[in-house]
Amino acid sequence: DDGVWHNRNLGSLGLGPNQVAEIVMQNNSTGAERLAGLRAPGSSINRRFDLHEAEAGGVDVVSLMVETDASSQVQVYAETVSNIDFYVVGYWSTSPGTWTELGGTSARSTPTAAWGVKNIASLGVPPNSVTQFVISNDALGAENTVGARAVGSGLDRFVDLQEAEAGGSDLVTMHAHVDSNTDVEWYSESGTSGVFFYPVGAWVLAP
Repeated sequence: DDGVWHNRNLGSLGLGPNQVAEIVMQNNSTGAERLAGLRAPGSSINRRFDLHEAEAGGVDVVSLMVETDASSQVQVYAETVSNIDFYVVGYWSTSPGTWTELGGTSARSTPTAAWGVKNIASLGVPPNSVTQFVISNDALGAENTVGARAVGSGLDRFVDLQEAEAGGSDLVTMHAHVDSNTDVEWYSESGTSGVFFYPVGAWVLAP
């Protein structure tokens, strides 16, 4: 049904119980933005994103990691089921560590067009983790360069997100190392204007 969280079994796609998969959520509508979501069964996290309308000949997408339950199920959400598709693009048969699902909270970069160190302990991110971020550009009239990287990294690790369509967001998913102080570096061309950073999950790696 439209606008309802549903359990879906991924066993037929090769996933077993308690395995972490990467799933792409896709908006096919060329005329309207659409909400799409993904989370573990039983979760109360509002883990949904507003994918802006697809341009002619293309689609708008974002990927999330999610862990199956003991019955190989996950929960999916589509504002309009005829417009949203979900694609399993890979999964961990042997986990590299412990995965914690996060979501429903966001923060903003402080400096404008510069890398800045941000402490994200208050967002539930564990220290010494590899965290998955969804970064959104919500500006309706301008593209924005955004990025995430480890503290002290010298890499130009950013992408140029196009302008968002009315009512939606343009999104990218990135992983970045969070240090022992729960700090990470963020970049936003526009500072706090129109750009949001969502930690959506974290790996604490096995020794």
